[in-house]
Amino acid sequence: MEHFTVNSVHSVEAIFEYLNAESVLYVWLHGYDRCRWGDIDIAVYDVELADVRRLVEGFCDTYGFLLLQEISHESSAVYYVLVSKDTFNDYLAVDICTDYRRNGRILISGARLVAGRIWHGSYYIPAPETEAAYLFLKRSLKSYWTRDHLNDFEQKCENDNVKIYNMLRDYLPVNILHRFVNFAATGNLDGVNKLCSTIRRQILIRTLAAHPIKTVIYHSKELMRIKNRIARTTGLFIAIIGTDGCGKTTIIGALSEALSPAFRKQAKYHWKPTILGKGLAENSFVPEPHRLPPRSASLSFCKIIIYSIQYLLGYLLIMYPKKIRSTLIIFDRYYYDLLVDQRRFRIKLPKRVLEIFLKVIPKPDIVFCLRTKPVIAFKRKNELGIIELQRQVSEFERLRGRIGKRFFVIDNNGSPDESLESIKRIIFTMLANRIRIG
Repeated sequence: MEHFTVNSVHSVEAIFEYLNAESVLYVWLHGYDRCRWGDIDIAVYDVELADVRRLVEGFCDTYGFLLLQEISHESSAVYYVLVSKDTFNDYLAVDICTDYRRNGRILISGARLVAGRIWHGSYYIPAPETEAAYLFLKRSLKSYWTRDHLNDFEQKCENDNVKIYNMLRDYLPVNILHRFVNFAATGNLDGVNKLCSTIRRQILIRTLAAHPIKTVIYHSKELMRIKNRIARTTGLFIAIIGTDGCGKTTIIGALSEALSPAFRKQAKYHWKPTILGKGLAENSFVPEPHRLPPRSASLSFCKIIIYSIQYLLGYLLIMYPKKIRSTLIIFDRYYYDLLVDQRRFRIKLPKRVLEIFLKVIPKPDIVFCLRTKPVIAFKRKNELGIIELQRQVSEFERLRGRIGKRFFVIDNNGSPDESLESIKRIIFTMLANRIRIG
C-alpha cells in the first residue's frame, strides 16, 4: 500500500519561504529543533483570521497544494491540513494562531509572541523567554508534562532564566513559582505534574483578572465559533459497499491509514451504528450469509423499523457529534446492502417497501461501491456462488439511480493501490470543494 508523509522537510521549508516572501510577522512557536515534527504551530501578528485563510490559499496556489481542512478550535486559532496535488501523499498540517488562548483566557498576545523573534536559518522562532512561557502555559493547562517537555523548558532557561522567571510571575504567585522552578531544575517530573492542578488554577484566576473584558468578548466569539462548527462539520461520513470478495476490508484498512492526517479521529462501523449493545445491534460479521432462512414478512417489517430507528438515533446521537469533532466515519456495508441482498439480513419484503425507508435513513457524504468481477470475488471469498455474485454486482450498480451524485463505482479488479488512489482523489476533491463553498 501507499505511504504518506506529514510535514516533510520540503513542505515545511515551502510554507516558511512563502511567509517570508509575504513579509508576515510570525514565529514557529515550538518543536522546530526536533527530528520529527508533529503539527507546525505558527503564531502571526497583525493578521486577521480571514487574512490567514487567504495566506493559506495563496500558498496552495503557489506551491501546488490542496486545502483539505480548516478546523477552528479556538476563536483565534485555526488548524489547516493541506496535501500536495502531485502525489496526494505529502501532507502539511499547520496550526496558526493570532495570539495564544486557552480555556477562555488570553495567555500571550500576538505582539508578545513575535517580540524579539530570532532568525533561525530559514524561519523565525520566539525569544527564549517567550517560548519558555508558551511551553509552560501549554503543558500546565493540559496538566501533563513529559520528560522531553521538561528538558526543553530547562534548555530555554539556560539562555536567560531571569527573563523567564520574570515573565512567569505574571501567571503565578511567587511561592508556587519557586516550587515549580525547583522541581524543574532538579528534573522532578512527578513533582511538576502533581503541582499542575494548582498552577492551572492560578493561571486561570490571574489571566481572568488581567483581562476581564477581553475574556467576555472571547467567550462571545467562542459561541459563534461553536455554532459554525456545528453547522459546518469537518468530519466525513463514508460508506463502502459491494459484494463479498470485492475487497472492502483491504480498502477500508488502507483508506483509514491514508486519510489519518486529514482528520482528528476515526470511527468504523459494520452495516449500521451500534447503539443498543453488541448483541442487539447485529453488527457482527456473518461467515455464512445465506445459511439461515428469512424471517416472516411481519417480523421482517418489524426488524426494518428497528433498523431505521437505530440508523436515525445512531446518526443524531453518535455520528453527527463525531462529524463535528472532525472524525472520519467509515461504514463497511450500509443500509443499501439490504436492498441488494435481503437473505444476508434474513429479511423478506418487497423491494419497494425497503426503498420507502431510504427516505429516513441518514445519507453518507460519499458512497463507494467496489466493483469486482464475480470470478475474482469468488476466488477471494467463496461463500456465495458466481451466479449470485453476478446478480449482486448488477444490483449494486443500479443503486446509482437511488443514491445520486454521492455514489461512486470503483473498479477493484486490479491493484488495491489503484483503487485507493481513485478513492482518495474523490475524497480530496470533495473536502476542497466543501471548504470553498463554506
